[in-house]
Amino acid sequence: MRKRILLSLFCGLVGLVASAHADAPRYRVTKVTDGMATDINNRGEIVGQKGDGPSGKAFLWRKGKITILPQLKNTAFSQATEINDQGQVVGISSLKNRQRRYFLWGKGKTQDIGVTPWLSGSPRINNKGEILLPISSNGNLRSILRQNGRNKDLGRWWAMALNDSSQIIGTNSSASLDASDLLKNSRSMWPVAWRNGKTIKIGEPGGMGVHINKRGDMVIRQLSPDATEKLILLSNGKRIDITRRHQYKAVPAGINNKKQIVGSIRTDEGIRAAFWQSGQWFDLNNLIPKNSGWVLYGGEGINEQGQIVGNGKYKGVYSAFLLTPIA
Repeated sequence: MRKRILLSLFCGLVGLVASAHADAPRYRVTKVTDGMATDINNRGEIVGQKGDGPSGKAFLWRKGKITILPQLKNTAFSQATEINDQGQVVGISSLKNRQRRYFLWGKGKTQDIGVTPWLSGSPRINNKGEILLPISSNGNLRSILRQNGRNKDLGRWWAMALNDSSQIIGTNSSASLDASDLLKNSRSMWPVAWRNGKTIKIGEPGGMGVHINKRGDMVIRQLSPDATEKLILLSNGKRIDITRRHQYKAVPAGINNKKQIVGSIRTDEGIRAAFWQSGQWFDLNNLIPKNSGWVLYGGEGINEQGQIVGNGKYKGVYSAFLLTPIA
């Protein structure tokens, strides 16, 4: 009788695991290029950095073809960070004099749009062509919204993402917003959202808003007083705890309108690309064909068709990948 009970429990657990994986999409994996991918738009166009280290160059991948984007003068290496549905690309160029500059590419031309702060800031762009730029002024972080070629100063806070409704999220501080203070004292941080000139708090001390989709769903990273981290999905006024129930945490990198989230998780095998939907995190390595030659390390972007881009190793070489859901 005891053996029957144990066998029944084992079969039940196997069934639950199989059911969980059955609920997750399966993917076809494509190598984009050597290097790293950072974003994908709804036309399936991909941007990132081709090559590694000081020789890397910003690229655009379209229908299987790689284009190296025109560089700013005296560029040593560059990385594209985001692309909108109109094909406009923003990114960062590191110049030979070690200065870092933001750039905007569109219609075949690359434009210099400002100096990056010492704290690695990433420009963001929405489908209206608005650009979000974190900058440094007298040692303080400030946020700039660039609209129609003009910069609007949003004040002393660190903006991290924006959507097509010009909603912006990031982190503010109850004390100094000196860049070094943000790193040393995370409890001074508040997750905040900005819209139409107003900034509101959207969480508790020790947090930051990191991603937002077109519907206004927000992902918040929240550090508790005991130094444990929570991930919160703020959707329609409801706070949903999406923290991974495991000894290792998850790190989100993007969200689409279906509230599907991509990022990375730490496993016993190391850092692995991850996908969240409907209350569960999945290791993307378990959702691609076996013996593919890939180890997927991080998901970086996801579009409305559910296509995912990220970075990993293909046959031992660091490479950018594209995952396409299999119908």
